[in-house]
Amino acid sequence: MLHAYPEFYVKHAQSAIGNVFHQAMNLYNYSIEAFEQMLIKSPEIREFGIGNPHYVAGLSGTELFARILETHRNNGEFIVLPVPPNTLLKTEEYWAGWALAYYQWYCARPFKTILNAVPLKDIILMYHPFHEMSITRFVEEMERRFQERNSVSKLKTMREICGLSQSELANRSGVKLRTIQSYEQNHSNINKAQVNTIARLAYVLDCSIEDLLDDPLWARELIPDGKL
Repeated sequence: MLHAYPEFYVKHAQSAIGNVFHQAMNLYNYSIEAFEQMLIKSPEIREFGIGNPHYVAGLSGTELFARILETHRNNGEFIVLPVPPNTLLKTEEYWAGWALAYYQWYCARPFKTILNAVPLKDIILMYHPFHEMSITRFVEEMERRFQERNSVSKLKTMREICGLSQSELANRSGVKLRTIQSYEQNHSNINKAQVNTIARLAYVLDCSIEDLLDDPLWARELIPDGKL
C-alpha cells in the first residue's frame, strides 16, 4: 500500500500533530470547529499531508503550530509559542492529533478529505476506548467510517453521468478494469494515481481532473495549472 511519506517520519509526525492539537485547543482555547476550519484551510497542513520533509520532519509541533497561526492571522509576524509542559501532553486532543497523523500517513489522503468525512469532534470522541488499543484498531475504525461516508466515488458518479459501464470506460480509456473498480470502491486512492491514468479517464468522461479527485487541491500537485 502506498503511504503519504516514508515510515521513518511517522513517529515525529505523530508527535508534531499531537502537539499542534494540544496547543490549539488547550493553550489557545480554539473551539473544535474553529480549529478544524483552520486545519482544512492551512497550506502547512496540506504540505504536511503530501509528505513535504520540511513540515513532516523539520519542524516541532510548536514550530508547526506557529506557522499555521502565522498564516491564519496573515500579519507577517512570526509567532513564538511557549513549549507546553510534558505533563500536559497526554490529553484527548493530543491523542486525536497523534492518531490522526498516523491514519493520514497510512491512507495518504489529504487531511481535508479525511476531516470532511470524519469530523474532528468525532475523532476526539474516539479517545475512549481507542487510546487503550493498538493504533491499527483506530485505523480500521477510521477506514470503516470513511468508506461509510464516501461510499460513492467521484469517478463512479462521472461515469454514470456519461452512461458508461466500467468495462466501457476501461476499453475507451485504456485503464484496466480492475484499476477502475478499485478507485470506485475506494480500495485505492485516486489522488495517488499516475497523471496519465487520471488524464485518460478525464478525457473519456469529458471532465477536468479535479472532477475525479477526492480533493481538487491535489490537481495542483499533478498538473500546476489544473489542465490537461
